[in-house]
Amino acid sequence: MLVKTVLNNCQKYKSFVFGKVKFITHNGSKTIEIEIHPRKNSKGICSGCHNPAPLYDKLKHRLFEHIPIWGFKVFFKYRMRRVECEDCGVTVEEVPWAEGKRELTKTYMHYLASWAKSLSWKEVAVKFHTSWEKVFHSVEYIINWGLNYHPQRRWLFKSLLNFILMMSISTGGYRFQNLIFIAYFPILFL
Repeated sequence: MLVKTVLNNCQKYKSFVFGKVKFITHNGSKTIEIEIHPRKNSKGICSGCHNPAPLYDKLKHRLFEHIPIWGFKVFFKYRMRRVECEDCGVTVEEVPWAEGKRELTKTYMHYLASWAKSLSWKEVAVKFHTSWEKVFHSVEYIINWGLNYHPQRRWLFKSLLNFILMMSISTGGYRFQNLIFIAYFPILFL
């Protein structure tokens, strides 16, 4: 079975298709690089107002880190397009696998945050050969996701995020942050 087949069955992105899959060397280690291409005649989505808009131009290729497969890091390679929106002007398009300027895919951030329930953030970073900051940003993303999808609990998520930020700055205590996150993580999915 091909990696492309697995991705087509578990990661479906409307208006985008998976291209070549190849091994490359990235920062001294072998990784899997998967190209993503927009479907022909598809319009980009404005990242400001979330409406379709005509294309303006294309930017350089960008790598987005995805869930590792068989011990290899996986990167999506995509050439971001800029769109010319009537309301927002020229902006970079919105893509379904990433948010803003983050270099991790949404799926990978969910994955890291789910592991952060069981292990300390440092242990998660070591286990997946990533940085503590990426694990932190994954947990932050999940909390912000909870803020958007559970407005009735907004006060809880904001206080939790502020508390975790305060503790990470003042103590750097990985275990303490992990315990706080475990205590509140089930609330995200109610």
